[in-house]
Amino acid sequence: MRVPVSERLGEENAAWPLVRYSLGHERAAGAMNQSAMYRRVLDELIDLTRRHGLTDRPDVRQGLVDFEIRLRVMRSSAMRIISDIVIKGEPGPISSASRLFVAAFEQDLHEFAVDALGMYGVLDRDEELAVQRSRWTMGFLRTRASTIGTGTSQIQRNTVAERVLGLPREPVAGTVTVADG
Repeated sequence: MRVPVSERLGEENAAWPLVRYSLGHERAAGAMNQSAMYRRVLDELIDLTRRHGLTDRPDVRQGLVDFEIRLRVMRSSAMRIISDIVIKGEPGPISSASRLFVAAFEQDLHEFAVDALGMYGVLDRDEELAVQRSRWTMGFLRTRASTIGTGTSQIQRNTVAERVLGLPREPVAGTVTVADG
């Protein structure tokens, strides 16, 4: 994209670090909100499974425990991101790891709910026996987009690979790497 020099922000060809910085702050703000929202959603799912008599099933009990643990990790991660902003002035690459974690959490949570509810969990919202007007099925479908919004999962993984693990940059598509040999 061509931008007149008078309208440019920052150095020439240095937009990606600015975008990454901005997205990191956006993810940091979202991380605390998401942990609070999913606290409520998980509590509602626990209540729903109790009302439907599903908490006697070992798979349901273990699944709920797994989500409780993951939710606590999500909250701790969000607090770490906020702390990094306060101390360092930026969220750092943990915001990418957090985004990946939250996307997997919400997909797994909705898939678990649909599975636990059985055939009633997949009924259309207009069906009389649909559980909570197909809330969990709609969430299952909607969360598939989570791996695209605020940066695709592939971009998040690349960020974690390069900035956390110190791995080399992913080759640009269409380039050829020749090994010495």
